[in-house]
Amino acid sequence: MSLDLTNILIKHKVTTNDIPDGAKILTDSSLDSERYTILPIHKNMAGIELKQRIVAFLSAEGADIRIYVGIDPGVHIGVAIIHMHSILNTTLVLSLADMIRWLKQQIILLRNNDILFRVGDGVKYQSLQILERLEREFDAPVELVDESYTSIKQTNTRTIHEQAAIIIAQRQGNLYGDHL
Repeated sequence: MSLDLTNILIKHKVTTNDIPDGAKILTDSSLDSERYTILPIHKNMAGIELKQRIVAFLSAEGADIRIYVGIDPGVHIGVAIIHMHSILNTTLVLSLADMIRWLKQQIILLRNNDILFRVGDGVKYQSLQILERLEREFDAPVELVDESYTSIKQTNTRTIHEQAAIIIAQRQGNLYGDHL
């Protein structure tokens, strides 16, 4: 049985921008495994977990499997989760507590312990609060990133803060704290 990837992604409200046209997921385990690669999925899988598996599946072996989390501090905190140059999820929150709560939910769904947090340096005091809180809450390295030129025009689907977080997630920064 072969399922159209686009229909699966639409059902899970995941965009297909970074998925090749006509890609198929073969889910019938009785198929000849030498002829087909099977990607195990289930109907209750969360959209972010499904997208992560598909992106990893369609990418070359040996690719960077790390999850990058970009954070744009400010009155409105933009957060983006990136895997293999694909946007898995974004959100806009109003407090540090809401950001931590959302990140914990997302990270549980990802089932990936190789995470790097990247925090923009635009609002120094808040950036330091976020860096320290991430270190306390998660066992993962944290970087402080130059967020110059990350504010770009808002799109229909993402706020300016979410778009800044996407850019921050893709920029290299300086390690902070215990992971130096």
